[in-house]
Amino acid sequence: MPIFKELKFNYPITVDNLGTKIRISGLVIGKNKVKLSIRSEKTNYLLDHVTGICQYGSGNRISPLIHFDNESKHNILTPNPSEALYKNTLFQKGRFKNIVCYKFVTALKSISLVENTQYKNWFGKYLPQNLITKSIGPRDSFLHSLQACFPHKHLIPVSVESVRINKNIDQHEYLIVTGIEKNKNDDLLEYDLQVTSEDGTVLETWKGLLLKTIGEELPIKEWNPYLLGSFLERKINESEKNLNIRVFLDKAIKKIDNSMYAKQVVSNFARILRRSDNKPETDEIKVSCSKVDNLVLAASSNKDIGCDIAIVENLRWESLLGQKYFRLAKYLSDETGESLEISATMAWTVMESLKKSGKLYNHPVTISSINENFVVFNSDNTLIYSYLANVYDEDRSFIITLAMEV
Repeated sequence: MPIFKELKFNYPITVDNLGTKIRISGLVIGKNKVKLSIRSEKTNYLLDHVTGICQYGSGNRISPLIHFDNESKHNILTPNPSEALYKNTLFQKGRFKNIVCYKFVTALKSISLVENTQYKNWFGKYLPQNLITKSIGPRDSFLHSLQACFPHKHLIPVSVESVRINKNIDQHEYLIVTGIEKNKNDDLLEYDLQVTSEDGTVLETWKGLLLKTIGEELPIKEWNPYLLGSFLERKINESEKNLNIRVFLDKAIKKIDNSMYAKQVVSNFARILRRSDNKPETDEIKVSCSKVDNLVLAASSNKDIGCDIAIVENLRWESLLGQKYFRLAKYLSDETGESLEISATMAWTVMESLKKSGKLYNHPVTISSINENFVVFNSDNTLIYSYLANVYDEDRSFIITLAMEV
């Protein structure tokens, strides 16, 4: 199989119910090297919608871009993030909708299972249907599987440094797709993407895949827990670029204690140590963890950090919070228009997160900003993010709070 290099997706090709005509042109520019372009009748064949170089040669063997580690051993995630993505974020349907489930999701990495469905009749009925590789629909799913790392905005492809394809890819019913973010620059994200068989054979690699975020933030009312962790990490790091915050939210089956796994995820599977005050940390980063029912929240930073997750409920908050934090809860309720139960639960998580970060929780706490479900607080040299979330398959609301030294 040839290598495809310097692919650029300059303009989308729109296809209506009647279909559309395209022209594919090739120009030989060197030995075993052809420059390709795709044009469309929608733009009168005047624009190169897609361009790239196709290179043949004996040295086109595929080498692994990504090596499997502890993430790949995790069980299939439940509830399935792909169901939430196709409902709230993705617009792909029919033969382009092929993600079966996810095995691992964070803001920087995803591992998904894609069904390698090989549809026929991609072109007009009087045109040849022969294809060198039949995985057209699944190949679109390779790309949009990365949307789990950025669930609140649409991602579109801009360019790819190189694509290598194993000719045997069509022989496999299911494919494992792993994507890792390598770099981020404003609204541009660079990924390496690797497709393997279920036994680990490398079948396709996309090196230097550049994606761009477009449009407004999507109004997601009910979150899949795994996507919520990615969302919170993205939102906080967009505002606090120097902290390198990692956030992971896990949902245990049958209330199994999976807090150690969550802490390992946010610490890149480093060895977790315990300080004399029982706070977890590694040799290089600080780690915090919180658990409520079967939801586990873990967060890490290169500075002191504390996190807390709590169910919104009606408790004797005045006696639990004390005078100072109960006043904060009432003020917060007046400012946001939310119920006292929500504001009091948020005040509680603020207090607990400050404790876990090693700060004196009796320091003054001020409200910095209120933006929809987000409330940002300040306390001395600590920044506190609180988020009100509705979680899929849970009939209760949750408050998630992170306190970070800045």
